[in-house]
Amino acid sequence: MAGAGAADHGNLRAEPRPRPLRTLLPLTTVVHGGREAAPAEARRLVRVHTPVKGTDPATRRSLGAW
Repeated sequence: MAGAGAADHGNLRAEPRPRPLRTLLPLTTVVHGGREAAPAEARRLVRVHTPVKGTDPATRRSLGAW
């Protein structure tokens, strides 16, 4: 489902190099960012992904990125 969401809402094909970095850098901050940076980045990621919505083609259930 994550791959389908990325295909529907992402731009990996248009930006094959910068796009993965925009995933890797926030992940690194969440894991290694410390007590202030990690939670702040996690909150930012939730905020950015909350509007992403879709439908599971197999079950027709509504899905969200967060």
